[in-house]
Amino acid sequence: MDRWLPARLLDLDPAGAQITGPSDVLATRYEVTGLLTSAVATAGLAAAEWRVAQGLGRPTIGVDTRAAAAAGSSIAFARVGGRSVSEWGPLSGFARAADGWVRLHANYDHHRDALCAVLDIPPERPALDAAVGHWGARDLEMVLAEAGGAGVAVRTAQEWAETSQGQAVSAAPLVSVKERGSGRSTVRSPRVFDLTRVLAGPVGTRMLGLLGADVLRLDRPDRPEQDLFVDTGLAKRSALVDLRTYDPEPLVAQADVIVIGYRPGSLRPLHEIIDRYPQLVVVELCAWGFEGPWRERRGFDSLVQAASGVSVGCGSAEKPAALPVQALDHATGYLVAACAWHGLARRAADGRGRRYRLALSQTAAWLGEPRENPCGVADLQPVLQNMTGGYGETTVLGAPITLDGNVPPWPSAAERPGTSHPKWRNGAGDG
Repeated sequence: MDRWLPARLLDLDPAGAQITGPSDVLATRYEVTGLLTSAVATAGLAAAEWRVAQGLGRPTIGVDTRAAAAAGSSIAFARVGGRSVSEWGPLSGFARAADGWVRLHANYDHHRDALCAVLDIPPERPALDAAVGHWGARDLEMVLAEAGGAGVAVRTAQEWAETSQGQAVSAAPLVSVKERGSGRSTVRSPRVFDLTRVLAGPVGTRMLGLLGADVLRLDRPDRPEQDLFVDTGLAKRSALVDLRTYDPEPLVAQADVIVIGYRPGSLRPLHEIIDRYPQLVVVELCAWGFEGPWRERRGFDSLVQAASGVSVGCGSAEKPAALPVQALDHATGYLVAACAWHGLARRAADGRGRRYRLALSQTAAWLGEPRENPCGVADLQPVLQNMTGGYGETTVLGAPITLDGNVPPWPSAAERPGTSHPKWRNGAGDG
């Protein structure tokens, strides 16, 4: 794996980050520790560039590999009143098909319902396992996609490379950057319009909030986030609106950064509004990439692992397995933050906005090939932070980065979804 690929793509000097800790922390055949460490460090390097653009001193960026590795599973450390936070629905995971394996994602009610409708089963694991066994893996993958579900056939890396989508991914860069235009800009604390869900995007915007951005996340009232929000909702505010009827232009007009984590092809009216503000820094991310026949499909970290060959690399074609953490989501999330800070710093210099694009499938390609034997010491040494907020007394994993030798604390605990109004802190926007 080319560890410093994202830093080079953003013209950042890796020498500006001080890396400590063992090179392999997580026990896996893949270089997951390196992936996460590089992504976190790249975010820190870009944040340092933004600090300089503001006329502040350049901080020394530090990343300990153990902190970066722990960050790849930050939700595992979250506690609400002492209890752990659930991650997975009972129907999610691997299931044996008639001719191989599938990986299913049914953590959300609408995905679970689509899966059960396709299989004509009640939402029970034994019924699912029995039903999936009558399907061909790729047949089920196709029907689920058409029905609004989320699941893929498990493939080898070679099988993925032979698909049209795998070829589209291999032809695209890890990070694409395109200049937009010029307009009103500022070097004040940036306003970040957060239109992301689940994990990668919220991890990125959480990092922006950690270092001073005003992050406002909008979600649909009928699609509430799960308990993940205790972890991913740190350092941001949350409002509930339906973008099918709500006009976001007052917020967009006063924003500095917009992060979009919805599938390509959705939110077209929003993109038309964004086009009227060329000075905006726009960061887009998706699961499968922005080109190819799968670009509008639903996808998650676990599904990308399964489809791209990572799951076979973690186990075998006969018994696929997963990475020890959701590395694709978290690494992509930190690259989201890196792109946002990079865009703000460049805009301060030339007045121009930029558009960045990332995908979980591109991050999987960056992860590279598995090694022959697992490596890792599995010594995370997590640093925890106790907080009080919308969920009461909570414990969360501390930030995976140091500035001038100190870990910056999360500035605010997670709100419950919908706590705030859709307005910027100074009142700009629609109340």
